[in-house]
Amino acid sequence: MNEVNLSARAKQQIDGLKARNEQLLAAGLELEARTKELEALAQRKENMVLRYQDLLTEIQTECHAIEAEYQRIRGTTVAHF
Repeated sequence: MNEVNLSARAKQQIDGLKARNEQLLAAGLELEARTKELEALAQRKENMVLRYQDLLTEIQTECHAIEAEYQRIRGTTVAHF
């Protein structure tokens, strides 16, 4: 294989491109790490919303049960008078 003699300017440009490539690689890895963190936060938020919906459903069910029991007691009390 023949060796290519590069000018000082060409070597300087290659070194600059290598440095820029390393910077871009590091930035890409940082972006990937941040993306994973954001995905984890999004999952936590989704889980929180699901728990909130479950709690809300449970509260509404209990509210209806209390109201039904109140109406039953109220109806029973009124019927005896």
